[in-house]
Amino acid sequence: MAINEVYVYGNKYKINSDNSELIKDAASYVEDTMRQIEKSGHILTTSTLAVMAAIKIAVEYYEAKGRLEDCESKLQDILSKLE
Repeated sequence: MAINEVYVYGNKYKINSDNSELIKDAASYVEDTMRQIEKSGHILTTSTLAVMAAIKIAVEYYEAKGRLEDCESKLQDILSKLE
C-alpha cells in the first residue's frame, strides 16, 4: 500500500491507498465542494466547511445509492419477466 500526499483546503494529508488516482480525485472533489460552500458568502471556519462538505457529499452518495438500487430493482423485474 502506497502513501499518497494530497492537499485539501491548504492542508496536507497522507493517505494509505493503492489507488492514488482515486485518492487524488476524491481530495479534489472535497476541495471543490468546500470552495463551493465558501462562495455562499458565509464566513465559516475550516472545520465547519469540512463538516458541511462531508454532509453534502454524503447526501450525494445516498442519492446515488438510491438511484442505483432503483435501477437494480427494475433490472431484476425485467429479468424475471424474461424467464
